[in-house]
Amino acid sequence: MHPMPRPSFSMKWLDKMKRIKERLYIDGYNILNAWEALKKPMELSLENAREALIEMMNEYQSFSGIPVYLVFDAYQLKGGIERKEKRGTIQVIFTKELETADAYIERKIHEHIEEYRIYVATSDSLEQQTVLGKGAIRISAKELEVRYEQMKQMYKLRQRRQKRPFEEDVLSDHLARKLEKILTVIDKRDKR
Repeated sequence: MHPMPRPSFSMKWLDKMKRIKERLYIDGYNILNAWEALKKPMELSLENAREALIEMMNEYQSFSGIPVYLVFDAYQLKGGIERKEKRGTIQVIFTKELETADAYIERKIHEHIEEYRIYVATSDSLEQQTVLGKGAIRISAKELEVRYEQMKQMYKLRQRRQKRPFEEDVLSDHLARKLEKILTVIDKRDKR
């Protein structure tokens, strides 16, 4: 019998990866224009859509545990100064005059890439390339929307399990997946 091969990475490296802090920067207006769920609030007003996105990103941060920085362009506002607001659990940033959300995010990547794993949510292809070139991880608007919806579904499933507890280790992975699918179908049917 041959001995198990040693991993090619050190345990020190693995420990470092476990401790790495993460941040998610989001180009707010890019997401507002891309998400289907924000179309109705956007028809009412930009402010309604922004508030809906802020609420959704508070949920996302709760689900994921990753600190969220939601950045909105204010670069066309005459005399505008950078403004940061703590809204629920997330940071909402309005850029200063003549600074785009992209420029703000790029600056933050440069300042923090050594200490954080940084994700950037945008569907701007040029910005995605810039983000990747600076060492951050890009997430498209659609991908963030899918992640948000999946986390929301998993949260609902956990809530339902707490109401009807059952031993998870009694179920095989296969049965647990089937049960999750059934519960999802029931959820969809109940919403109609």
